[in-house]
Amino acid sequence: MPLLRTTSAPTIFEAGIKENVIPFRARAIVNFRIIPGQTAEDVMAHITEIIGDDRVKASFYGFNTDPSPISPTDSDGYEIINRTIRENFPEALTAPNLVIAATDSRHFTEVSPNVYRFVPYHINQDNIQSFHGINERIPVEDYKDAIRFYRQLILNAN
Repeated sequence: MPLLRTTSAPTIFEAGIKENVIPFRARAIVNFRIIPGQTAEDVMAHITEIIGDDRVKASFYGFNTDPSPISPTDSDGYEIINRTIRENFPEALTAPNLVIAATDSRHFTEVSPNVYRFVPYHINQDNIQSFHGINERIPVEDYKDAIRFYRQLILNAN
């Protein structure tokens, strides 16, 4: 779904301190993955409307940013990445895609409109659980593939 619309994931709830005492305060933290075309302010307006209760206050917490702009697919950079993928992973089919997580690439959008995100290793059911978890890792062969990919990308960009 995050490729189709903004998503929300409630991640932290805090309220009472004892089973027989009604809490005087409660707090919930919700993580949003905002689809390009919407902003954090759009999400805040939507949440405020959904809550519909002036006693409940919504505010930004922690890391907060609008989605990065969509990079063009008719550029030299995109073509070089596409060619390098075909050279290193001939069985792969390529297509533009959205990255549904915040990456460091957001810091480069002021430098260039051509900011691309690509992970040169296989993501599958066996390794998806290792991302952002305990013992985060990738297989050694995928690491070697990534090194080969980036080496070839640099050569192709020259």
